[in-house]
Amino acid sequence: MRLPNSAPDPGTVLVADTSFWINLAATECPAEILHALAAPVILAEAALDDLRRGQARGWQSVEVVETLLAAGHTRVEALPSSALPAFAGLVAGEAADTLDDGEAATLALAQAIGGIAIIDEKKGRRLSAARFPALPLTYTVELLLSSTVGGFLGQPRLNEAIFAALNVARMRVPAEMLAAVIGHIGPERAKLCPSLPLRSRMPPAINAGAQAGGTER
Repeated sequence: MRLPNSAPDPGTVLVADTSFWINLAATECPAEILHALAAPVILAEAALDDLRRGQARGWQSVEVVETLLAAGHTRVEALPSSALPAFAGLVAGEAADTLDDGEAATLALAQAIGGIAIIDEKKGRRLSAARFPALPLTYTVELLLSSTVGGFLGQPRLNEAIFAALNVARMRVPAEMLAAVIGHIGPERAKLCPSLPLRSRMPPAINAGAQAGGTER
């Protein structure tokens, strides 16, 4: 995996799944983050449909995304005909080997246009690795930790954006990026983020005891 020290090349197109947009909306500086990334960030029609359906469940992220669309900060793309077989293969079959329409469309579109898919969920990343092994993937948090986003927002705003994405949107953080994230938000605020692993939210003494107990078993 590419280390979170730089944003993608400006010539690359990022295709973002719904989790990215939910996380981005929570940061309260979505347009600035998209601008800092420099590379275009787009979404598939099915991903936008997922966000709209989520509004009935209380998600407000679609309103932010539609504002970004209206201002030209992102755009929606339909699946080209060349991507339809890949999409169909991801939505039909056993539940363990299929994805929802938005996530499937994100992967199929990124594969078709030679882009990078922003996928946070484990299942989506597992199926992508199996079906499209050459397709590059990135996490929302990986982009937030890039030097370009940090340099554009400044450290205080970046720290607040990361904390909001964790606390409000429950952004997923892979294990290899956990230390960097806690370095930004601090251990006290890490305790308030339910999406972080429990061990990272424990006081150091308790955490050390839990790890020792696990070793003995």
